[in-house]
Amino acid sequence: MFGCPDKEEEPNYFLAIINNSDKDLLFQMDKLFPDTTLWLNNPFTTYNINDFTIKAGSEKKFGFWEEQFQKMDDDQKFRLFIFDKQVIESTSWESVANEYLILRRYEFNFEDLINIDWEIKYP
Repeated sequence: MFGCPDKEEEPNYFLAIINNSDKDLLFQMDKLFPDTTLWLNNPFTTYNINDFTIKAGSEKKFGFWEEQFQKMDDDQKFRLFIFDKQVIESTSWESVANEYLILRRYEFNFEDLINIDWEIKYP
């Protein structure tokens, strides 16, 4: 999952992704903004897919450390992709990437997260 697993101290902030839909979602996040393309390889095959699953009507929280934002360039933002889990499990990654089969893409920096009280709601 996203974050700094080698850190021993608690994160400074916790981001909640809230799934208000009736379907299970998958999320993937990185800080490659302004690039909006999807990864060449399926990111859900590298790690346990359940770590990136947000069940219908639930939320997933994970930590951020302040230095993650301090290391970013001024024009750089985090990007968060939301996918329908069923689509990812039943469609080739090549089709997902080529057809851009995402439900939503969010882009945010530190100030954006403060303004939304560290909660991203889908839909």
